[in-house]
Amino acid sequence: MATRVAALLIMNRGHEPYAIHNGWDGLEQLEVRRLWRSDVWNWTALGGSELGLNRTKVTPKNVQDIIRALRHLQLDSMIIIGGFEAFLSAYQLKYQLSDKASKLYGGNCPCSDADLEYLRRMPVVVIPATISNNVPGTENSLGSDTALNVIVDACDKIKQSARASRDRVFVMETQGAKCGYLATLAGLAAGATNVYIPEEGITLKGLQNDVKHLRRVYHQKYSKQRKQSFLATGGLQQTGGGATAGNIMPRRSESGPPTSPGKLRADSFHLHDDLPSGTNHFKPRISEGRVILRTDRASELYTTEMIANMLKEEGQGLFDSRSLVLGHLQQGGSPSPLDRITATKFAVAAVDHVEFEQQRVFNSHGPMDGPDPSGFSKACMVAVQGSSMSVRDIQPIMEHETDVPNRVAKKPWWIGFRELIPLMARYTYFGDN
Repeated sequence: MATRVAALLIMNRGHEPYAIHNGWDGLEQLEVRRLWRSDVWNWTALGGSELGLNRTKVTPKNVQDIIRALRHLQLDSMIIIGGFEAFLSAYQLKYQLSDKASKLYGGNCPCSDADLEYLRRMPVVVIPATISNNVPGTENSLGSDTALNVIVDACDKIKQSARASRDRVFVMETQGAKCGYLATLAGLAAGATNVYIPEEGITLKGLQNDVKHLRRVYHQKYSKQRKQSFLATGGLQQTGGGATAGNIMPRRSESGPPTSPGKLRADSFHLHDDLPSGTNHFKPRISEGRVILRTDRASELYTTEMIANMLKEEGQGLFDSRSLVLGHLQQGGSPSPLDRITATKFAVAAVDHVEFEQQRVFNSHGPMDGPDPSGFSKACMVAVQGSSMSVRDIQPIMEHETDVPNRVAKKPWWIGFRELIPLMARYTYFGDN
């Protein structure tokens, strides 16, 4: 959707949009084509797979080929749509590899001064697009809302199956790599019992607490239902005088002896007078299904299947457990309305930025470095923070807000919602009061 909006807007303003297929590898191989209105007109319901993707990053080994391809195509600016790799590549391309003295080159830069000058003057803006929502500097990225809808819908269906199967706990694995955004937000929306995320990890003590919690909940439920039930689990039993079932006794007819054995009628029973009022009908046992979400890289030891087997073994007959891996189902499907609207906003902001930067750099005759580098175009990204949208410089985000080894933000905005999940699952109190 973002590609479609950006291409149509660029053409509307008199520019020419070009699509680069398969990321940086495609650019090196000149897998580039001119986009026309007829090419993108029906891309509304597509999820961004039209151009292809890969996780290749810009490195000192391929930067020369990339710059030469850009110059060969005579491209004036670049909009990159992608996740953390796109964010990192834009930073390295503009702030590290554009400097011949960069330590990444190790004193052997293969690019000419003309290539580096061209790279420094080119406006580059990143549109964050990843279901993991792990790009630092923004609270939302394209695709994350669609993936959340898929997970929540799967949780609702699985809970229905678990309820019908009599007290079953499903351990569901979501994607997200080192970011627990999907598991946390989906768990909150779907009423999960607990979530296991990389930010916290999985410990044996935590698993023991979950087992104790599930035992206590199901045991309490059974105890409460036994107090409210007046039917014995053995069902009807034939006796010499008729049939009994718990507190149910044969009733004598007005004109004859008690109903004979083997001829039970719907009106042949009466309730003991000592039963509480309001218990004059059968109340079926209410089964309950529960879901626990686990991010795929929350732990290398405690896998999804292992946790499910552990819960099943420790349930001691009170509940059953199964595992389920959603996998790449989270990456498919038509974009949600929110993702489509966000993609439109992101694309408009990106096109506005590169058009402004291109005009500013073209009219500037100042230096590209020093205290006032008016001839240098920064690498930026479109970001959402609260209710506002802005275009932010990537450099301070990378240096102060990014956990590069784990490919996540240092302080994710959503982590505060994590503590609500056990509260909603009644970890801290039990009973209707």
